[in-house]
Amino acid sequence: FFFLFFFNDTATTEIYTLSLHDALPISFNSYSGVSLLGDYTVNNSGGVDLFFENRVKINIPNDLNGFPPSVNSAIFVNKTGSAGTTHITLDITHTNPADLIIEIAYPNGTKTALEALAVGAKTYTLDASSSHALGIWGLTVRDMGRGGIAGSIDSWSITFR
Repeated sequence: FFFLFFFNDTATTEIYTLSLHDALPISFNSYSGVSLLGDYTVNNSGGVDLFFENRVKINIPNDLNGFPPSVNSAIFVNKTGSAGTTHITLDITHTNPADLIIEIAYPNGTKTALEALAVGAKTYTLDASSSHALGIWGLTVRDMGRGGIAGSIDSWSITFR
C-alpha cells in the first residue's frame, strides 16, 4: 500500500496522480491511472465539507457457478475525530442493480449495507458517528446475478459535513 498525505489550507480542489514503476533488470512495468482527489469547501452553515474520492474503475464480475466474487475499493481518509454524518456517493454501472450487494466498511470495522436500486451516481447519507473518520474506508460490491450481465464501479466518494 502507498499512502500519500496532502494538506491545502485554501478552499480549492487539488488533483494528484500517482504513477508507480517497477524497474527490474529483467523487465519494466508501469502502473498508472490512480488518481487521488481531495477537496474541501465552506458549507452554508459555516462549517467545512471534506471530500475524498476514488476514481479507479473496477469491473464487477458475474456470479461464477454459485460463488459470486466480490470486488473491493478503498479510500484513505486523513480526517481526525468522529465520522459523524457521512455522505457516500457511488457511481456504478450495471444493467440490473437489484443483483448487487453493496457494503461500506468504516475504519472501526463497522459495516453498512446499501441498497442498489438505481445505477449512475447515487448519494447515501449515513450516521457514522460510532466510528472515527481517520483510516481506510472500504467499498465491497458483489454481483449475485448469473449470466452475461456485468458492470463496474466507476468511482465513489466520501463527504464529511
